[in-house]
Amino acid sequence: MKILIYHGSLSTLTGGEVNTRDWALGLKGRGHKIVIYTVHPGPLAEQIRREGVSIVDDPSLISEPPDIIFGAGINDVVAAIARFPDVPAIQVAQVYDHWNGYPCPLPQVVLHVAVDERNAEMLINEFGVPRDRIRIVYNAVDTGRIVPRQSALPSRPIRALVLLKAITPFVEAVREACAQRNVAVEFFGYPISRPLQDPLAAMSECDVVIGAARTAIEGAVAGAGVVVADHRGVAGYLTTEKLGFLRRHNFGIAALTQPPTAEAIGAALDEYDPDNATEVGRIRRSEASLDRQLEHLEAIFAEAIELFRDMPPPPEDSRRALASYLGKHLPRPAEGDPSPRHARFMAGVSPADRMTAMENRIAEMERRTGATEPAHPPAESPEINQKGAADQQLNELLAAERDAYARQIAEMRADFEAERTAFAARIHELIATATADERSLRIAAESAVAEERSLRIAAEERSLRIAAESAAAEERSLRLAVESAAAEERSLRLAGENALAEERAARLAAETVSAEERRQHGATIAAIEAMLSREQTQRLRAEAERDGLLASSSWRMTGPLRWLVHRLRTLLAVSTIALLLTWSRAMA
Repeated sequence: MKILIYHGSLSTLTGGEVNTRDWALGLKGRGHKIVIYTVHPGPLAEQIRREGVSIVDDPSLISEPPDIIFGAGINDVVAAIARFPDVPAIQVAQVYDHWNGYPCPLPQVVLHVAVDERNAEMLINEFGVPRDRIRIVYNAVDTGRIVPRQSALPSRPIRALVLLKAITPFVEAVREACAQRNVAVEFFGYPISRPLQDPLAAMSECDVVIGAARTAIEGAVAGAGVVVADHRGVAGYLTTEKLGFLRRHNFGIAALTQPPTAEAIGAALDEYDPDNATEVGRIRRSEASLDRQLEHLEAIFAEAIELFRDMPPPPEDSRRALASYLGKHLPRPAEGDPSPRHARFMAGVSPADRMTAMENRIAEMERRTGATEPAHPPAESPEINQKGAADQQLNELLAAERDAYARQIAEMRADFEAERTAFAARIHELIATATADERSLRIAAESAVAEERSLRIAAEERSLRIAAESAAAEERSLRLAVESAAAEERSLRLAGENALAEERAARLAAETVSAEERRQHGATIAAIEAMLSREQTQRLRAEAERDGLLASSSWRMTGPLRWLVHRLRTLLAVSTIALLLTWSRAMA
């Protein structure tokens, strides 16, 4: 069978990555052809590749279609389905409280695998996945990697091993509980930069393993006593009586019901029983073997292929589902959105923001429901009011959901408070376990810091000196600018005075021109008057001559007619003179 296995990262030995490694190598050993698709190949990917398994970070590079697509991670299965839309897919749900556990809505995903009952119920009740499409496959351990114990477990624990997922007050609680019982404890994990490259070998050398989920499973398989606990809570000491319950819940959060205190951890250590631990180890090696898990998975692969062959999704439905998913969950950089934008998980948001968002969601839910009390009071008569009972059931469900969100908020607040003290706890842990070499490195680092400080001070002094010189140069430039401005002001003042002098000269010239014009007008008027006088004299002489002629003529003018003609001539002369005077004044 050709199998495409997908997972978001293959860098470290976390639970999902170890599962991917064991599935790939185990299925390859059973004769299947395996290709792994991961967007973050790292050291673990190189280790798997050296075992003969092909690994790609781009599904378009795979040329041969697989028979089945299988793995964990929502974006990763969407990418694999986009490359091979005619191949059935199976998605593994192994983290219920992270967006990566969101079930893919594409129709090519015909079956879902849950690692425990909590993840199965999450798929059914929160996302509507049909129960008949869910298969529970518990986590397993590659027993071929187990290193045999060199000696039997002692009557009382002497050495304890802790694999940390986070630096929280849980570290101090474990240290206090072990110190009170004279148990030497060692802490490992990526948060404190002390990863274990071979956890099974290390666990086979200690008496007690403190951890949850896959750590607890591996501790039991390695033959050590197991305290099921981490920073989220304590389930207690693992015994044959508790094994069934813890296995159904993957030794995880659903079973971690006690607070992670020194008292709860100490009480679990006090239950240490080497004989019972040995029996638990024998049972777990039989039930949690990788070969047994792979047989189960092969049956699920065959079932998925048959389901897909019998009822293949219409291509149009597949395209619509893919377009809808991408449209909803691709990031929008302009809005600063995280990716993917699954509202119920809010990836990339700080714990404080997540708590605020969940509180807002609870308030919105209460607003929509209108009240927290039942819509109808219980009926007093023996006959049940069906509508009232339905409302009562609805309100009970809403109340349960509100309580669940309230518990999640409390857990987030606790995690947030734990993160606030994380750095202080880590510093304390590093100081407590520091070696002479680390102290030397610290001294060298302090010397480097002192030297850097000296260089910084020298650089600052040079900067200040350069700044002072620049300020002096700028001051000189400003002084020159002020002097230039003063000189320019004096030049402008002189130019203004010259302009005033020129204006006075122009005014005098204008006055001189005006006097000359008046004088010329006066001469013109005199000339006109003289001309009028001459014309009048000539006219009077002509009139006298005419009068003489008239007097000497054969006809004579009467006295009144002669007087009228004389008056008309006089008026004409006066009017002509007045017009000439008016014209002269207008010209002046």
